[in-house]
Amino acid sequence: MNMAMVKAYILTWNFYMLREGNSQDYYEDERVQAMPLRFKTGGCMYIILPKTGDAVQLLSSMTTDYFTEIHTTVVTKYCSLGL
Repeated sequence: MNMAMVKAYILTWNFYMLREGNSQDYYEDERVQAMPLRFKTGGCMYIILPKTGDAVQLLSSMTTDYFTEIHTTVVTKYCSLGL
């Protein structure tokens, strides 16, 4: 991949993942902290962090119903997100 292709890829990725403002969608319960990273073109990707244990334990206990709960009860909070 040449440098022009790398720059085009980075610019494209930044366009789709662009998030501006001081508020972010967020979910938290006794098991996880989660937030969707929304795409400008629609849809999103979730970052889900377990509060205890590890990712393997979280993934093995994750069900469709639990993910739906996370997805449908996300709230908007004032915060600063650094990735």
